Amino acid sequence: MMGAASPSNPAQPAGRFALAPSNLRRFCWLIVSVVGLLEALGHSFQMGDDGVNYLEVADNYLRGDWHNAVNAYWSPLYSWLLAIPIPFLHSSLYWESTRVHLVGFVIFLASYAAFEFLLTELLRSPLMVRSGNDAAVGLSKFAWRILGLALFLYASLFLAEYNGTTPDLCVAVAVFAATGLLLRIQSGRAGCGTYAWFGTALALGYLAKAAMFPLSFIFFGVAFFASPAREKHRSRILAAGFVFALIAGPWVAVLSHSKGRLTFGDSGKYAYLTAMNTGWKSGFKGLSSPDDSQYVHTFAKLADHPEALGFATPVSGSFPPAYDASYWLEGAKARFRWGAQLAILHGSYDSYLDILLGEKGLLAGFLVLVLVQGKFRLFLATLARSWTLWLPSLAALGMYALVLVQTRYVAPFVALIWIALFASLRFPGSGETQRWLLAVPIAILLVVALPIARSLVSDVYRSFRPEPFEDWEVAGALHRSGVPSNYSIAIIGLPAGTLYWARLAGVRIVAAVPPRAVGDYWSASPDVQAHVNSLLAQTGAIAAVSSAPPPNRNLPGWTQLASSPYYLTLFPAAPQSDSSHPHE
Repeated sequence: MMGAASPSNPAQPAGRFALAPSNLRRFCWLIVSVVGLLEALGHSFQMGDDGVNYLEVADNYLRGDWHNAVNAYWSPLYSWLLAIPIPFLHSSLYWESTRVHLVGFVIFLASYAAFEFLLTELLRSPLMVRSGNDAAVGLSKFAWRILGLALFLYASLFLAEYNGTTPDLCVAVAVFAATGLLLRIQSGRAGCGTYAWFGTALALGYLAKAAMFPLSFIFFGVAFFASPAREKHRSRILAAGFVFALIAGPWVAVLSHSKGRLTFGDSGKYAYLTAMNTGWKSGFKGLSSPDDSQYVHTFAKLADHPEALGFATPVSGSFPPAYDASYWLEGAKARFRWGAQLAILHGSYDSYLDILLGEKGLLAGFLVLVLVQGKFRLFLATLARSWTLWLPSLAALGMYALVLVQTRYVAPFVALIWIALFASLRFPGSGETQRWLLAVPIAILLVVALPIARSLVSDVYRSFRPEPFEDWEVAGALHRSGVPSNYSIAIIGLPAGTLYWARLAGVRIVAAVPPRAVGDYWSASPDVQAHVNSLLAQTGAIAAVSSAPPPNRNLPGWTQLASSPYYLTLFPAAPQSDSSHPHE
């Protein structure tokens, strides 16, 4: 049954579609659960390169190989979560990617739980409470639940790339939970437990992604000034900081000891060096630096023309350049240049504009409500009071704008900006007005739901008519062609997709002809190619794989791997395989 209207609880608009709050909550959870599960199953055989590296970090933790598990580039929390089911589910590697997506589904549900907690705290906060003499109120609780569902689905599925096998939804859990706790602190209802959970949420966010370390200090700063009870509040903020240090501190200490310098992670440094064009490029983009003198560790130059590189030791992983970028980055120093920084900011502006233009439904609905409210000064005054919602998010958007903006990085912060904007709207409190205003959140939800529904139809279709698992087929073809597990190979150029097939086959890529030299390799004479192959073999590689053979050319010694775009050549004296399929 509906509760009575009150200054702090505007009545749910009456009508034939009205739902009791508990039923509406169940409805939202049902939608999120069904959408999340179907999306996970529909992409169960897809694996990004980030996911491959997180899985290999998880393997090293489970083996107790702490030297290779501690990684200054890949934060640990997501790997820990991926490692949890491995001892209990002794399944074939064929199902490994499905297991990863099911772990992602659990994280997806956790992120919605944190988002729902944030909405509950928002609706109970002073920001949404109407004073006795004020006739204006915000959107009803019913409208907020519908709007919240639309915002969450948009942020998690379209921005955060739910199926991307990355830890970005782990960050969303931390950000939504910490913001909800901030609202509770601002309301004056926070006890000691609230502050402890606040420190815990931020620490777990840092363990999910190093970018949350500097942002955590923004959250602490906002929390320091948010509470109306300052004296008691200061000691509790210190306690929250202690909890944060207790959870995050050991990882900082382990990383710093591993690198021989104070660090909380090198992913930001790597991104900034790449953005500033200092010469460092990732394993997939360049494989070497034009100025190798600044680096402590460099790839072995096997040949100059065509260029060939080796990186067999000492980094772990199926593809060492990607497994620990911070190792290969050691010694590089960013040289600040105004021209490069302005170019980065221009690119960030374009990225944020693209995000905004992709939110036409949200933008149109918000502008309609702004026009209905009419009192723009009142909106700005209310928005200023909502600073606990938007200030940490603006800081995050600004931080990423200086280095690199990707939608999955900024997803929870964009959602919080929208929440702050919609929470700052005020309307007449009559039931008729609230009933009419409900149409806008419903329309926003429908706009968000249409592309999701189309995607779900594809997901259901793929569940009954699955597409070929190309990485698995390539791995099996490698074995049948004479490349057993636990051997090393080289690659010619970039892979057509990801390098997940190398992990499934149990092989390690230890040498490469980088992308910029692929043309030189294929245009070289057979004798030169054979010489380069012999140099690649000196790194321990028994074969080479390429997804970029020259078009319309006979490839003596090269065989296609299944029906994939990959081709294989075995080096002389390569061991013979028993032709078994990997890990069946």
